[in-house]
Amino acid sequence: MRETLRGSEPLSAPTIVVPIVEPKPTHYFVRCQSLYWLGAECSVAVCLMNVRLPEIAPPLLEMHQRPSTLEDETVRDVSATLQPYGLETAADKVFPFTEFFPAQRDLVVPIMEHPTENVFAALPPGGGKTAVAELFVLQFLLEGALLERQLEACEEASVVNSTVPAAERQLLYLTAHEACATRRFQDWRFKFGEGLQQRVTKLEPFGEDTAAKVEKFRQATIIIASGSGLAPLIRRGAADCLAGVTHIILDHVHLIRAPEGRWMEECLARLLSKPYLVNNGQKPARLLALSYPLISCTEVSRWMKIPASRQYNYGNSYRQLRVRLEALEQGGPRSRYEAATVSALKELQKVRYASTPTVVFVPTAREAEELAKRIVLRCRDFIPDAGCEDVEDQALALMLSAGVAYMHRGTSLLDELIIISQVEKPARHPETEAALPLVLVCTFEAAWRLPAALFGTAFVCAAERFGAASTDVNASGGDCAVSELLQMTSRAINEGVVYCRTARRWVWSKLLNDPLPLESYLRYPDDFRDTLNAAVAQGRASDMPGVLRILQSHYFLYHLRTNLHFYGVPTKDDIPAYASEFARSVIASLQQVGCVSVTEGDEDVMVTVCPTARGIAVSHHGISVETIEAIEEVTSSTRAATVADVWRLIASTCRELTPEYVGDAARITDAAEMQALQIIARVFPKGYDVQYVDLDFGKGWTKVHLLVLAHCARMFLDEVCMTGEDEDDKRIMAAKHPFASPSTAAIDPQLLLDIPRVVTERLREDLYGLLPSVLDVVRGACEIFDGRTQWRQARYLMRLSAQIERRTWGFEDPLLQLSCVQNSTALREVLMAAATAEAPWSLVRLQELCAQPETPAAELAWKTLSHTLVTALQRRGLATYAAAEAEVLLGRLRVEAAALPRVIALTATGTVVEVDGAHAFAVQVEGRIACTVLPSSWPSSSSPAVHDGASLGLWWMSCVVHHQGRPDVPERLLALRAATPVNVPGGADVAAEAETNERSEAALAAADIKLSPLWHISGTLSFPLHDVDGEDLETLKMTVAVIAARYIADAEVDVVFSAE
Repeated sequence: MRETLRGSEPLSAPTIVVPIVEPKPTHYFVRCQSLYWLGAECSVAVCLMNVRLPEIAPPLLEMHQRPSTLEDETVRDVSATLQPYGLETAADKVFPFTEFFPAQRDLVVPIMEHPTENVFAALPPGGGKTAVAELFVLQFLLEGALLERQLEACEEASVVNSTVPAAERQLLYLTAHEACATRRFQDWRFKFGEGLQQRVTKLEPFGEDTAAKVEKFRQATIIIASGSGLAPLIRRGAADCLAGVTHIILDHVHLIRAPEGRWMEECLARLLSKPYLVNNGQKPARLLALSYPLISCTEVSRWMKIPASRQYNYGNSYRQLRVRLEALEQGGPRSRYEAATVSALKELQKVRYASTPTVVFVPTAREAEELAKRIVLRCRDFIPDAGCEDVEDQALALMLSAGVAYMHRGTSLLDELIIISQVEKPARHPETEAALPLVLVCTFEAAWRLPAALFGTAFVCAAERFGAASTDVNASGGDCAVSELLQMTSRAINEGVVYCRTARRWVWSKLLNDPLPLESYLRYPDDFRDTLNAAVAQGRASDMPGVLRILQSHYFLYHLRTNLHFYGVPTKDDIPAYASEFARSVIASLQQVGCVSVTEGDEDVMVTVCPTARGIAVSHHGISVETIEAIEEVTSSTRAATVADVWRLIASTCRELTPEYVGDAARITDAAEMQALQIIARVFPKGYDVQYVDLDFGKGWTKVHLLVLAHCARMFLDEVCMTGEDEDDKRIMAAKHPFASPSTAAIDPQLLLDIPRVVTERLREDLYGLLPSVLDVVRGACEIFDGRTQWRQARYLMRLSAQIERRTWGFEDPLLQLSCVQNSTALREVLMAAATAEAPWSLVRLQELCAQPETPAAELAWKTLSHTLVTALQRRGLATYAAAEAEVLLGRLRVEAAALPRVIALTATGTVVEVDGAHAFAVQVEGRIACTVLPSSWPSSSSPAVHDGASLGLWWMSCVVHHQGRPDVPERLLALRAATPVNVPGGADVAAEAETNERSEAALAAADIKLSPLWHISGTLSFPLHDVDGEDLETLKMTVAVIAARYIADAEVDVVFSAE
């Protein structure tokens, strides 16, 4: 099943969700029929007579039930409503409207006048959840201002009793989807950042290490994060920065049923449970939970500890948006899509829809652009000839002048903002000056980037994706999830129209127009393995009661109490036994993959659970247990003998590199992408071990596999290095094809240049979106391999990490690590030409010349290189500027060569020590590294992962044992740890180094670095003495290696044991 999901293949046992309504039917009949074979069908009856339905949910709040305690229900003016709290001035800067909706007006008093109570607000689509969240932020700021006044005047002591000082108070906004967090950050950075002078920040889910997240937390007042962005902090035990959080906004609660909602549920479960991470550990933070209306509002609120008096679950009388379902009878998804677009085009020509802004959702970027062109031809009586200003996409600029636009994942932030602004300021007809309401064609995934209730109407054309990797043009990529449909239709305020298969019409009509049933995505034992492993690794669960406490902090057991039959529990009295057996299943699964060790007892309370080194590494790096199982399964039957083999293993097994985690960047979205990837696969040189005939483009991981290898082969143009300060250089760069890399390793670069530019740019964007996740997974996987049998694979992964960072491959010249060598053909030819025996140009020699710049031999070598480079440039037609260009290139070469780390000393001293009554080896490692770190502004060809200019990044220290003269005995790992080199102040004369680089202004700027060029790395590697019991001590040899994660700069030394 796992491989089926990863390869985007049809499921053989899909889950069918069908609402049960009163009066309850006695039977459901399920029929399965093949689309391609006659007589291949079957049916089965499902009896419902003995099924007990959950308890009837409380009725929803309707308009006629509005609280009668309001002073004046006719007043909805924003300023008048907030004037009693002194927030009318702040409200003018935050709210772009002048009147509250009824539901928003009702929530002002609970939020503002009951500062110690949690609130649950479930509003229909377009009901104004964002404004409610902003009210909560204003209450947080008001409370902080009162605290400061209390400290100054020692008055109003009864207003609030805070456990966090006023200057350290923080608010956390947590949502399920990353695009929602990005949109909220962009909005609040302006409203609360610029308008109210608050520090607003956002945590990134990938490419941001723990230290960067912690620093962001400490500097901000309002922190915005998705569940995937906050979960790494919680799992890695670095959650001390949450101590100042006093208020939490939990948005999109209904998405805990979606795959992306599991992270949000895990984060909230930890934030609500003891020991508290917020409020300095003294009490939970105040919570505002926002959702669409739910059937299970009571049990969700009970889980979040929200009293019944503060549960506001609004009904259909508050709903403005109505969703209409249109059934399509065509046989395949593309046929249904064409029928839907024809119908939508006819609707758009009617006055009812043509007079208001409209959004149309389609499956892919290609369909979005094509449909936008059709709308211009069908719904406009003129052809635009001049585009809008400031729009980066020229085709989009032309359409915007006609009031039509498209948006997909390739649309830039600037273009997105211009598109949204045209809703309020529409384009004008060139002759009549009449307003042209915007018609936006948007892909499914881009719906998360749009504000709610922005358009009058939303059309969803054939709510299913295409099977892009299939040869069948009518192959289906699967229906949209209900959460996606809710997001798309709620972008409209009046009406949503969804074109769908006939079989989906009734089900989706109930789910999109009525309160939602809520099930957690985490509902089976395997779903809790990652959460429980993190708790065990942090020491929060060490026995069976602790494990049950972790499970009880999630929504799962709360829902179990009210829906027993869904989980197969006969009665409520059986819940304790079910929970205990459930916990044992989770523990047994973790024990099987080697993440925990278990000591059994006679009773549950006697069972102890301890973390293993693998379990701690899995938790720290955010790797799922399912990934560990997949790796173990593949390695048991396949032997990885090269770096390329190990990368193929990781790409094909890691769940963290699937669309479920990284979105469409890991999915072949259309036929054009698949054709481009097929071309890329054909041009790899032999050393990359890519065999086109062996690739399966129907697998979801093939795209990830090929894009990362193409990055290492330098097929993509490196814009960061090639873009200069000069505007002419920027224009030249923008005109180049993304595959026009000067140092590409492709055997036929012309094939790459034949790929359409728009497809290439999309692939490059996907690559840069994937790289941070890939590096996280690769570095984490190094520590989860079994050191006794899989050390070689772990070592390959360490090399792969450096090769991805430096855009090079193992068999290539180390000089290609230098960005100036990658991006200058002349310099590369000079350095890599067949060198004479007297003066070979190698990376080691360049680094030695940089380390001894004042010697006559070094000066002669640089002069010789300069003369050769000038000659090479003249041959390439740069006779006029050859000398100046050579001077700049040599300046960059000297700076970049000195900036590559070089281990200049390494020692490893071993002793035998006693630890807890047992003997162990302890190896003390000491090393010195020479490196002049480049400033953060220096252009680099490394990956776009986050780099700290004052750090050399992660380095691994490993102790390996092998037998001399015994090739039949494989080497194995005894100990492994990660360390970060520390700069040694005053290690060298920086001014002298700057003087040697006086020919380059860039080199002089680099010499202004305050860090010295000398670094120190140290650590202790220990392992039990019995790990080498029974070994042949005469041939036994221990070796310590230090390996850089960012650079190809390894060093080894034999362990020398002291005489003590």
